[in-house]
Amino acid sequence: MVYPTHLRATGNGTCGAFGRIGAITTPLIAQVLIHSSVRHTAAVYATSAALGIVATLLLPYETAGRAMVR
Repeated sequence: MVYPTHLRATGNGTCGAFGRIGAITTPLIAQVLIHSSVRHTAAVYATSAALGIVATLLLPYETAGRAMVR
């Protein structure tokens, strides 16, 4: 399904907001975890990167040049 522009813009804004929250909290998490274990810190960041890769691969298809379906 191809979503209308306003829904895609809302989703993009929501993702941007979560990205900013992550940018704010990651230094705090890193400071706490680095004192306990470098491996745990690397595992947290590797896991979040892997989840991002999986989410990207699950996107359906490119919408450029396609008719919008309602």
